[in-house]
Amino acid sequence: MKGISGYTLKIISILLLIWCNTFFMVAGENEGNKRSIHGFFVDFDLLQPLFSALSPNKFGLNASIQANITNTVFPILEIGYANYEGASDYAYIPDKIKQPDNYSYHVNGVYYKIGVDFNLLNKGLTKGNNTEKVSPIGYLGIRYGISPLNYQIENLLVEDFYWEESYYFKAKGSTVGQWAEFTAGVKTPIYKNFCMGLNVQFRQFLYVREKQTGNQIIRQSYVPGFGDKNNDKWGFRYTISYFFPFTK
Repeated sequence: MKGISGYTLKIISILLLIWCNTFFMVAGENEGNKRSIHGFFVDFDLLQPLFSALSPNKFGLNASIQANITNTVFPILEIGYANYEGASDYAYIPDKIKQPDNYSYHVNGVYYKIGVDFNLLNKGLTKGNNTEKVSPIGYLGIRYGISPLNYQIENLLVEDFYWEESYYFKAKGSTVGQWAEFTAGVKTPIYKNFCMGLNVQFRQFLYVREKQTGNQIIRQSYVPGFGDKNNDKWGFRYTISYFFPFTK
């Protein structure tokens, strides 16, 4: 527990340092003639609605806002929502607990990711009509994700062979999951300030707080924004976005 918390603290510290550096870049904008912030993107993920349509037990939405600083540093804030029905994915099933046919495991909640991307294809910005427009971007980035989630478990059959008794178990509550992401992607204009983007994410699960109901420990297997903490290491995001340039 302490090791995981320390790792999480390091990730948060790195992101805070990046955001503080961003602040000082903006604060120094008035000291020179060069503009620090060229504008910002508003992105919407197209894959989440597609996956929701193809998977009746999943629903999700995701959007983000991202600043363009000197066409090199791109701080980002992502916000999403996920609703998941996945009885077969519940992680904590000891020998004395069975899954009847009517067993259910439901998770839903919002999630937040804060991070930054670094453009590897900085060719500058094109200018026109007293504004600055985006050029193609290829980037590497990092994210810290957190999700306050709600869960509901029903109709788990508990068989205690020592006491020779059985009963149905259910639990309902909330907890918090955390993870880190490393991303690589591209974003390119398609029409005026409209852009399409694609990125791939390698995700490292950090921590989900365990809860206890009666004598049963509830260990979540699914976290909104991450997915199955045992299997979903990789993720993808395919976005349509609009770039809002700042005028001089």
